[in-house]
Amino acid sequence: MNETKKIKFPVAAIFCTANVLLGLLSIFMTYASLPHMPWNRLLNTLLLPILSLISGIVLAAVLYQRKRRLTLFLALGLELVIPLLCICDIVFSRSLWGPAWKDLLLGQAIAAVIALLLLLFAAFQDWKGKSGIAKFNRAIWFVPGILYLVNNLSDLYQGYLAIINHAPDHDKYMLSMFTILAVGLPMTFLLGWWLTHPYKKERAVYQMPVAQPYGQPYGQPVYQSAGASDAAQKVFCTNCGRELLPDETFCVNCGTRRPEPPRANPDQAEQKVFCTGCGRELPPDEDFCGACGTKRPVDKTSGHTVYGGHIDL
Repeated sequence: MNETKKIKFPVAAIFCTANVLLGLLSIFMTYASLPHMPWNRLLNTLLLPILSLISGIVLAAVLYQRKRRLTLFLALGLELVIPLLCICDIVFSRSLWGPAWKDLLLGQAIAAVIALLLLLFAAFQDWKGKSGIAKFNRAIWFVPGILYLVNNLSDLYQGYLAIINHAPDHDKYMLSMFTILAVGLPMTFLLGWWLTHPYKKERAVYQMPVAQPYGQPYGQPVYQSAGASDAAQKVFCTNCGRELLPDETFCVNCGTRRPEPPRANPDQAEQKVFCTGCGRELPPDEDFCGACGTKRPVDKTSGHTVYGGHIDL
């Protein structure tokens, strides 16, 4: 028999590794281009890749924990600082950029700020457990992938212009842009998929014997379907119907709180008496357990033998 189990970890591991490697690549390319940079742009040029690497590491920690908590706000907040610094760099360094370049880069940075603000809003909704805009939240998590595609295509266009103008180290620039586009873009879409659609994996489940029920001849093995047992223990979201993992307090799709487990009927619980030795349910006419021979339990307060819903005096 196979059991379906939802797993998120491998996708997160792939994305985290690629994200950190891209941060290291960005730092390497920045270090290689330092001799060609004016002194007043060195601070922003060094700060951007360092912040990108730190935010990638923080985001990796969030994904490895398989939970979206307050740490996700820190990672997205660091990502938000990067385009804000780019905007400041473009506005205060007008002499270094032509009108077309300034408008193009400024548009990229503003789009990045808007996208990250939307992500922060979606993360806040999920963290607070609000489910009113569940479908909207799921769509927002794919915004970085779309933004990544637009930004990197524009970077490739800038590299193409650098080749035409015979700029120094244009081959390294184009190689880095192709690497980021080929590796970073799929990983970014995987991040959105990981946050919204955990995939499934099947594994074999052994059928364990259960306790001897009342009315079954002693010594005859009784088996219970593991699938039926798991199906009885599964918890589903009351809003979207998604199956909830054991460690989930809120649904990752819509943010609805996990439903409370059903409580047992106290009248029905009082009528059942179980053996203290093997846990088998004892019928009303048994003073000793037919499976292990243990004496029927005695009420500790009165000292009398317990028979179902009453005490024998």
